[in-house]
Amino acid sequence: MTESLIDTLPSPIPGLEPGLIARLAADLGNAGWSVDAMETMISPTARAALMRNQRVPAIRELQRKDSAAAVLTRFFVLGCAESGDVLAQALPTLGVHGAVDLGLIFPALDAESPSGQQLFKANYDLRPHAAQLHGGLKNWWILSDLGEDVTGEPIRPDHVLGIGGATTSLLKATLRTPVESALDLGCGCGIQALYLATHATRVVATDLSARACEITRFNAALNGVELDVRQGSLFEPVEGEEFDLIASNPPFVITPDSLRSSGVLEYRDGGMSRDHLVRTVIRESPNYLKPGGVTQLLANWEIPGRLGHPDDWENVVRSWVEDLPVDAWIVQRDRL
Repeated sequence: MTESLIDTLPSPIPGLEPGLIARLAADLGNAGWSVDAMETMISPTARAALMRNQRVPAIRELQRKDSAAAVLTRFFVLGCAESGDVLAQALPTLGVHGAVDLGLIFPALDAESPSGQQLFKANYDLRPHAAQLHGGLKNWWILSDLGEDVTGEPIRPDHVLGIGGATTSLLKATLRTPVESALDLGCGCGIQALYLATHATRVVATDLSARACEITRFNAALNGVELDVRQGSLFEPVEGEEFDLIASNPPFVITPDSLRSSGVLEYRDGGMSRDHLVRTVIRESPNYLKPGGVTQLLANWEIPGRLGHPDDWENVVRSWVEDLPVDAWIVQRDRL
């Protein structure tokens, strides 16, 4: 069996040098790189194709555009290789060497430009995000791992997701009442924590994945947000603490036992079988809530029964909460 390159190289970790991150933020801002700018450059048809992981229409539309925003979109979102000169023009303050030092880019040893210049590729997906806040829209930039449609490789076990449909659902559902303290349990790329910081005085973000914690720290620094990021399993990093609000988009995917031997993806199930991780979060969260506090999370759970004759959908979750000192509002969105 031939060993894949992805099996032999460690997963990249972004640098956290404050000066370099500040230069990157300045360059992204000066480029006017926002969601609106991307939607202006890429047609609705090409954006719809991107939602289906089809990059070619967007690449064709941007291949002849040389604005900094177009270069950044091609490079970090679409995964195109770019020459050092082109990247230097798009990132004039950070520069190519600064981007390398932050671990954002690497030399593409297997490719060079038509003019013979060294080409570089992105280590990460980096893109604008329009944060919908009470004071209006705010432009953030969010770093996460590239998808397999860009890398052409299987997703690594320590893959850190960006902003997807589940993320957006929880962002919209989370209460935004001002509070003193909030916890993002299973922070991933840190987007929930960034939103919590807009209405909580103190925000703690935790994750089992050390890479997720580093990426959350990077995104907090890039967007000028102060977070207390701690690595550890579930509530272990906050033992003995209480919060007004706990938000969690945990790794809730139920991995079939037949697939577990092929490896566990941290962001999917956190290494726990069946729906045990979700049960643990629900059962333990009241111990970390202040009086009147709220936990909000997304979840999957198993519905037992004979094939074609499932039990009532709420029975399992009801059994998890009926002896807890909480009121529980549970909504089944869909059934798989």
